[in-house]
Amino acid sequence: MGGAAKNPGFLADPRFGEYIINTLLVAAVTAAACVLLAMTVGHGVRLNGGRFASAAAQVTTFGYAVPGAVVGIGVLISFATLDTALESAGVPGGTGLLVTGSVLGILYAYVIRFLAPAYQAVDASFTKIPATITASALSLGAGPRRILARVHVPLARSGIAVALMLVAIDAVKELPIVLLLRPFGFTTASVWVYELARENFWEKASLPALVIVAAAVLPVLVLVRQARRAETDRKARP
Repeated sequence: MGGAAKNPGFLADPRFGEYIINTLLVAAVTAAACVLLAMTVGHGVRLNGGRFASAAAQVTTFGYAVPGAVVGIGVLISFATLDTALESAGVPGGTGLLVTGSVLGILYAYVIRFLAPAYQAVDASFTKIPATITASALSLGAGPRRILARVHVPLARSGIAVALMLVAIDAVKELPIVLLLRPFGFTTASVWVYELARENFWEKASLPALVIVAAAVLPVLVLVRQARRAETDRKARP
């Protein structure tokens, strides 16, 4: 049990900052990992093309359609199977608690769960880049990494920003995966709200719940402001 049973007060709880930091760190790392994978997959599809590559890219995003609890159980079963295989191969202890007993397991499940919104946002920006630009870079001898860093990423930066925001918002409010995979003593804002609500400390759960709402709303407000500014600049051009 987390801090709810021992100290239901939220203002005096010294772990308030720790829970928020845990939430923000997990969300930030998940967003960065998902966007990096989304850019890699989208970049590969753009260079290679073809229906098979596009279909394979779409398959990697199916995790978003699966409930978080199912993803968490799938991660547990997968690594339990891997442990058994490693032990059969003569590796003592298999993977041990490297994944299922650490934050690494949460991050792995989060990437599976939230890769889809990152890929959709990045891919939407990649499709706006004219194919002639990519072809010109290839004809000039630029390699795939240089094209990604010097061409695709700068031109798709708005979609990348949206992808980061979408994944971070989803990661902040995710609950089932954290409950299933979190190591002992690790608590996020969503778990804190759940524990307080389960103990009927409804008023005590208001502050962490508002923190989750703020973490989800503020990035959206920033994006809306940037979109309005871009629209204003576009209309102001002759």
